[in-house]
Amino acid sequence: MVFPHHFEELRAIQTEMLRTAGKSDAEIVAEIQVSSPVQTPLMQAIFGFIGTVVTGLLASLVIGIFFRKK
Repeated sequence: MVFPHHFEELRAIQTEMLRTAGKSDAEIVAEIQVSSPVQTPLMQAIFGFIGTVVTGLLASLVIGIFFRKK
């Protein structure tokens, strides 16, 4: 794995950003717990797949509109 501590680093950055925004420790813990289920390699792969398919579909539609033969 190229970045084995990626999600821990993301949580640390998120915690620091929330602390800078003036959130209390309880609010920070609550927000970290909400975002933790999607901060896994599997969920990130699923989101990447969906994003790629949607982007490809939209790009194909736009390209098809501009380059369609009449």
